Amino acid sequence: MVRRRRLLALAGGTAVLGLAGCAEQKSEFLVTQTRLVHREGDRQYDYPQDILYEVSIENTGPQRQEGRVEMRLVYEPGDGESRSWSKTDPISLSRGTSVQEQYVFEDVFDLDRDTDDYRLEAEIVQDGG
Repeated sequence: MVRRRRLLALAGGTAVLGLAGCAEQKSEFLVTQTRLVHREGDRQYDYPQDILYEVSIENTGPQRQEGRVEMRLVYEPGDGESRSWSKTDPISLSRGTSVQEQYVFEDVFDLDRDTDDYRLEAEIVQDGG
């Protein structure tokens, strides 16, 4: 019987420590993933000259977060001149949520280019503290 109580006491202490670790977890408001979409027949953009990016954004914090998504689409061919395009969009997310937004970059693609030479840099910028 003493052995069982000791085991339960140890298990209870471990559970409390585990919960304490969760309470200290840093909350974040960030871009978690970007995905290029470039296919014929998609009605969300004009193919082939436009490129669509799906951007996943997450707020793991305990309160609503606001800011803006700042994006920079970069075209970097291995043997040519680089180009870039910028786009900014306001964002507001309630606590503990994630969304997937879609952004179209118009007139950025030529048929002699490869989509592998494009990359999207995206981040959340918040004013103030």
